[in-house]
Amino acid sequence: MINIHRVAPSSLPVQRAKDTWAFKLLLYALTSVLALLLALTVSSTPLESRSSKDVDMALIQLQILFFADSWNPEKDTLVAVEGDSMAKRSNVEGVVVDGVRYYYRMPNGPSFDPVSLGKAKDFRVVSVMDAGTPWEVVIYRIVS
Repeated sequence: MINIHRVAPSSLPVQRAKDTWAFKLLLYALTSVLALLLALTVSSTPLESRSSKDVDMALIQLQILFFADSWNPEKDTLVAVEGDSMAKRSNVEGVVVDGVRYYYRMPNGPSFDPVSLGKAKDFRVVSVMDAGTPWEVVIYRIVS
């Protein structure tokens, strides 16, 4: 019969490279350098050099999501719609951003905007956020 004696890894005189402090220090240094390079790459395009269209779209999306994702009774009162139903004023009347009225609709849930109610036939989609998900939000303007 052969007896096999197992030796605990910590009692071995040679440590694995990933267990040494030098390896951990090298890994930390490489991670730090990569994070710095990523930060420099992302911030290398100053906001001033981005197109005003991109900045405007981000502002529009931010404003619409503020109203679509939450309810603040002081800024977005409830209004009566179709019978005894109530809806957020922003969903019914839209949101004004830089003097332009934008509407939002959520195709996967109840929505009381003009397009969803069939009251607006001529409209232009400005943005679709989270497309294909249950949280999809379509932002549009009514063309007059």
